[in-house]
Amino acid sequence: MASAIEDARRLPGETVCDQDGNRLGVVRHLYGVGEAEEPMWVTVEMSPSLGHTRLVFVPLARLKREREQIRVPYSAQHLLGSPEVQPGGELSEEDERALRGYYAIGLADQEVRSDNDSYAAQVPEAEGSARRLEV
Repeated sequence: MASAIEDARRLPGETVCDQDGNRLGVVRHLYGVGEAEEPMWVTVEMSPSLGHTRLVFVPLARLKREREQIRVPYSAQHLLGSPEVQPGGELSEEDERALRGYYAIGLADQEVRSDNDSYAAQVPEAEGSARRLEV
């Protein structure tokens, strides 16, 4: 059974898998929003080809723990097709808008998780740009 990620600050270094359990990459950083710095994004380091790596942003609300793995409902191709955002101290409004659009994060996001809570309910409501969190 799938469960929500309870302590996001423990994610860096964890392996991320697709829905079928295939390895996608490793969590490197968390990005949070608001004064409380609620985690909203994780960066996953992927290796799409030999000797090449890419950090992709993935919404934390879409990660779940299932069968002792951290899983996302995306394929490697979908993650690699995400907007190229340069990781740094803070996401620009343009980058955040592009990521939200790509992952369809918004008020209309009513897909329900296995714990009967919508993904939209997991997205922090704080205003401002997401900043990289030190963990």
